[in-house]
Amino acid sequence: EIFPRLNRESYSFYESYPKIYTPGIHIHPQFPKLSCREVEYYADRGVRLIGELVPYMQRWELFSDSRLIDVLKLASERKMVLNFHPSRNTDDMEGLFKALPDLKIVVAHLDGYGLYDWSIEMMRKYENVYFDISAHGINREGMLRDAVNKVGKEKILYGSDYPGYSHTPFTSIVQNSGLSDCEQEAIFYKNAERLLGIKIPD
Repeated sequence: EIFPRLNRESYSFYESYPKIYTPGIHIHPQFPKLSCREVEYYADRGVRLIGELVPYMQRWELFSDSRLIDVLKLASERKMVLNFHPSRNTDDMEGLFKALPDLKIVVAHLDGYGLYDWSIEMMRKYENVYFDISAHGINREGMLRDAVNKVGKEKILYGSDYPGYSHTPFTSIVQNSGLSDCEQEAIFYKNAERLLGIKIPD
């Protein structure tokens, strides 16, 4: 019952602060029926985000688990977006991308685990795959400029992993990587607005 309770807490926070908070929910491959109920319940209330799923913290392993795929097929039908923490098992992650071509997937931490080249390849190969710049990675000189050059401004989303990390260095990277105003706006908020179907207040 842990993840349904967390989902309720997340949604109740959204009800209190709807203009500044976008809720995300958790699901779990070991509990597919319960996960499907959670997807249906929150999709009916306008929630568009699943995640960030972090398998090692939730005591499961494979993204290509058939039970998870089945839950995410439902999420795809409901036009939800998946955000997950990467693993070192690139074949497993790509198995998820292949199985769910209509599900928008945002992988956290561009260059997490030193997978920058693989991340670029996945964004080029799969129309539904995006990355955010939160937490670790993206701090090497010229990396963000290089990523935008290779995959376009539409494929990369801002993130910081706050409160684990301060937002300051991540906003600074976006602002000081030689990106145009249009590219910065896409990364900071327009890509999130498009994927999640939300309007971020001025």
